[in-house]
Amino acid sequence: MSTNKEHLHHLIDSLSEDLAGEVLDFARYVQDRRQREANLPEGLRQATLDNEPFTDEERAEVAASLTEYREKGGVTLESLMAECDAMEG
Repeated sequence: MSTNKEHLHHLIDSLSEDLAGEVLDFARYVQDRRQREANLPEGLRQATLDNEPFTDEERAEVAASLTEYREKGGVTLESLMAECDAMEG
């Protein structure tokens, strides 16, 4: 009985060099994502996805925010930090 790695080796051996490069990129992506997930705090790893429906009101708020961003641009980190400091008093 062959292992998954043995099957993978046979598959990779049959790929063109270009396709092998794409598979390698994808494998690196999967590995990197797993490593990042492993570094998350336990509470975030165990958190469930938010599957509540997106409301029309939320869609309108997002659209308004995007319009404002396109018209006025974003905020700098420094201005955001200053605003947070001002809120703390």
